[in-house]
Amino acid sequence: MEIITKFNIGTGDMLPALMEEVTREKFSALVSTGTIEKYIDDKFDRKVLMADLNNIANQVLVVYVDNKPAGYAHITAKGQKPEVLGSKRGIRLAEFGILQQYNEDAVRLSLFEKCMLVTKSYDGVWINEYAESSLISFFESKGFVPQDESFGLEGLPLPAKCLVKLRV
Repeated sequence: MEIITKFNIGTGDMLPALMEEVTREKFSALVSTGTIEKYIDDKFDRKVLMADLNNIANQVLVVYVDNKPAGYAHITAKGQKPEVLGSKRGIRLAEFGILQQYNEDAVRLSLFEKCMLVTKSYDGVWINEYAESSLISFFESKGFVPQDESFGLEGLPLPAKCLVKLRV
């Protein structure tokens, strides 16, 4: 199995479809179909997506397994910064998801390591993840620390946790 993670260049048809599929898989058991579809329509609207991808404050990474898109991560400077970062330079891992059929340690690790490489010039990285996500333990095992504050999931009525990885 060949695993490679790289920057997404342009949107094409692959990225929106991948984002939508990951979102459906991740949240379908947690919220209604109507809620997911509205979230997808709002969040992955082509104009919004193009604007995000053409904004220097955003990066999208895609992990491929045997040349098939398997997951993605969205890194952005947007979003409310956790208090623990204070005046430090922080960056947010806004989305991190892998399709269920590829959800293996090696795939997750490839995407994560590329995210950490891209964000290495920052003092800290944070992520808001829904509270029951299996990714929470993964991020904690990689040095992310749960915070007392949480910023929600921007459009989904789910409890969330904020995790921060500080670089010393």
